[in-house]
Amino acid sequence: FIVRNNIINQTQITGSNTRGIILYYPDYHECLHNTVRIRSAYAQSTPLYVYEFGTAIDANARNNIFMNEGTGPAVYQRVNTSLSGRDNNIYWTNGACLGDISGCKATLADLQNAPSGSDMGSIVHEVDFFGASDKDLSPDGAHLLDRLNIHFKAGAQSGVQFSDDEKVWL
Repeated sequence: FIVRNNIINQTQITGSNTRGIILYYPDYHECLHNTVRIRSAYAQSTPLYVYEFGTAIDANARNNIFMNEGTGPAVYQRVNTSLSGRDNNIYWTNGACLGDISGCKATLADLQNAPSGSDMGSIVHEVDFFGASDKDLSPDGAHLLDRLNIHFKAGAQSGVQFSDDEKVWL
């Protein structure tokens, strides 16, 4: 079973945990080239949730972005042998545990030892999906098409400003 090339953007869902990709008893599962962004206040919400009581056979998560803008971990595995291969991933969380793999793993070094040799090519980095964190989004700062793109992808809460003449495009 292969989960690949997906973009999942989950906003807060009240009353429940939010999970982007769930691998349930993931023998022979591949999770490849996905971007999962979770925004939830629930501490158990996570972009990647792996459920397995024993050792998974040939289960991998590689070349993904797992970003949790809430307080939950970037990855959850019930036991540290749930995935036989985690590597070349980008992780981010605003919480205290970067990963919850048989318990809290606060740093990338902790993830690399759960089990030993995992995530050797992975990094911890907050991803700026629009490349706009250092841009001036005022009417004088960015081109109209760039501001429209951000407005329609991120929504009105993005705070992008438009002149009265430009508002005809909204």
